[in-house]
Amino acid sequence: MKSVGQVIKGWDEGLQGLCKGAKAKLIIPSEFGYGEVGAGGKIPGGATLNFDVEVVDITDPPARPPTPNVFKMIDTDEDNKLSVAEIEAYFKGMDKEMPEGLMESEDKDGDGFVSWEEFSGPKGDSPGGDEL
Repeated sequence: MKSVGQVIKGWDEGLQGLCKGAKAKLIIPSEFGYGEVGAGGKIPGGATLNFDVEVVDITDPPARPPTPNVFKMIDTDEDNKLSVAEIEAYFKGMDKEMPEGLMESEDKDGDGFVSWEEFSGPKGDSPGGDEL
């Protein structure tokens, strides 16, 4: 069980290993709570925190959205390489100019195209998409 940094460290550590229905008393020293700063006017700095807790439910964290395959979005002719025209069209679609020097930095082998391997943007696991 992990809160992904949404609560104080004492809660993250104190709830580890507890199952649904478990009850526990958490005594959290200030270094695992709000430290010497405290929390607003309610919890003074250096405070030891005491909680009686009961785990009423455990859920999985929300799934992260998949990383977009920008390479595939730019590769409009689906030849698994990006031409200057395709890259310019992509930026034009966002009402932007292609950044100066982009082609030179991305086209590592100097063939005039950016291959999937050369592309440094979000691209998934394979040139044609995420399926292998």
